[in-house]
Amino acid sequence: MLILSTDEKMVVLTDSALRALRNDNCLSDGLGRNFIDYYLRIKEAEIARFQSEVTEWEQREYFELF
Repeated sequence: MLILSTDEKMVVLTDSALRALRNDNCLSDGLGRNFIDYYLRIKEAEIARFQSEVTEWEQREYFELF
C-alpha cells in the first residue's frame, strides 16, 4: 500500500484539479481559454518548483549518509 505525505496528497489533488480545469468547457467558455491556459501554466510551474525542493526529512534521511 502506498502511503502519501500530506504534501504529496496536496500535489496529487492539485494535479487532478488542474486536469479537470483543463477539460472543463464551461469554465473555458466563461473565463476564456487564454485565461485558463495562463492559470494552468502558473500552477504547473508552482507544482514543479514545490516538487524540486528537498524536504527536511530527505535531508536527515540521505545527507547523514555522507
